[in-house]
Amino acid sequence: MCINSATPARSRERSPQSILFHADASDPDMRYFSRFNGFDPYLAFTAGGRKIGVGQSNEYGLRHLAKRYQISGFRVRPRFPADLFSALREAGVKITVDEDDSLFPERQCKTSAEVEALRSSGSARAWW
Repeated sequence: MCINSATPARSRERSPQSILFHADASDPDMRYFSRFNGFDPYLAFTAGGRKIGVGQSNEYGLRHLAKRYQISGFRVRPRFPADLFSALREAGVKITVDEDDSLFPERQCKTSAEVEALRSSGSARAWW
C-alpha cells in the first residue's frame, strides 16, 4: 500500500555513492537504516550492499573504513554534522549532500502491515 501513488523518481535512480549517517536512535532515518536503538550518536554507512556501524565518530576512522571498503564518496543528509563534513572533505573524502533529504524514498510507501501497525499504535496522523 502506497500513501502516495506516484513512485518517487529517486527510488528508480540510485546514486552509486555510499550513504553516510551520523545520528542517534531518535532520528527516524537512522532507525530505519540501522535498526539499532542507540542513545548516543554514531556513524553508520553502506558499503557494497552492507550496512556498517561505527561506535566512535571521528574522521580518521571513517577515512580508514572508506579506504578498506573501497568507497569513493558518501551521500549525506543536510542535517549531517558540519564539523565532520568539513574534516572529511579536507581529508579528501568526496561528500555529496542529498539536498532533497530523501535518501530512502521507499519510506514514503507503506505495506498494509505497516499501515495497520501505525494505526494501532496511535501514531497515525489525522489524514489516515
